[in-house]
Amino acid sequence: MNSKLCVSITEGKPIQIIPVMQKYGFVELCLDKLNYSAFELASVIPFADRVIASFSTCKQEDILSYTLCAAKCGANIIDIPIRYLSSLIVNRVRNNMTGFMPQLLFSYHNFGSYDIWKSEIEEAIERMYMFLPDYYKIAVSCQTRAEIDYLFSFYKRFESLREKLILVPMSDKFPQARVEALKLGAQFMYCHTGKPQAPGQMLYEDMQKNCFHCN
Repeated sequence: MNSKLCVSITEGKPIQIIPVMQKYGFVELCLDKLNYSAFELASVIPFADRVIASFSTCKQEDILSYTLCAAKCGANIIDIPIRYLSSLIVNRVRNNMTGFMPQLLFSYHNFGSYDIWKSEIEEAIERMYMFLPDYYKIAVSCQTRAEIDYLFSFYKRFESLREKLILVPMSDKFPQARVEALKLGAQFMYCHTGKPQAPGQMLYEDMQKNCFHCN
């Protein structure tokens, strides 16, 4: 197992995903897609060494219940999309997670064109910084090498956050860019076991071959 490769899991009953969790060790459970009960979530999390609990869509009023459920069930990292961030939400999450110690990852996703996300990334990172998360995830669609290089330039622009920045170039043309992100400072990167969950996401085994040096 590679401690920097995180396998995304978006479907399957608990009994179906347990072998995957045992085999790969580090997984992302997409809560809104899996739609597990608290009992089901608590029953599967112990089978992995490390778990990121994420959700891409939910009602504003459900954010606290999602995060608290994941924390109480033993998730190691909880991913909260930037669009849900506010002082009220972050304070409620942190105040209610007393006794539980998951790390917080705030994320910005944009599947649009370079012209759209280019002007938003720096503002997104600065907004996340206001709430001092453990990780800052920026995942954007990249069509050219120049776009990937621009994305990676933020490792230098925010040098003090290098080990907290997870810059994810979503590009079917340049899947190896995800391995580059690990070399530049990303503490982990997402992959799959047979069905890509985002553009450019590599098969675990293929990514493993290319990043022994990233351990």
